[in-house]
Amino acid sequence: MIDDDPDFPAALGSLVRSLGYKAECFSSAEDILVVKHLENSLVSSAIHMPNMSGLELVPELHRRMSNIPVILMTGRFEQGLLEKALA
Repeated sequence: MIDDDPDFPAALGSLVRSLGYKAECFSSAEDILVVKHLENSLVSSAIHMPNMSGLELVPELHRRMSNIPVILMTGRFEQGLLEKALA
C-alpha cells in the first residue's frame, strides 16, 4: 500500500493482515520502486501524492513487471481521472 498519508496504509495494511495476507506500507511511489520482491504481489496506491503520482507509478511498475496488478485509489473527484487511470 502506498499513500503519503501514513494513517491510511497503516489501517488498510492492518485489515489485509487480519485476513491472513502479508502487507507492506510505503509513504511514496519512489519507495516501492526499490523493492525487489514484488512477484505475486498486488499494489494499492493513492493517485494524488507528491513527486510521483499513482498515475505515474503504474507505467513504471508495468515496465518492470508487466503483469503486476495495481489498484489506484483517491478521495478526490476530478473530471477525466478515470480516463487517465485507464490509459
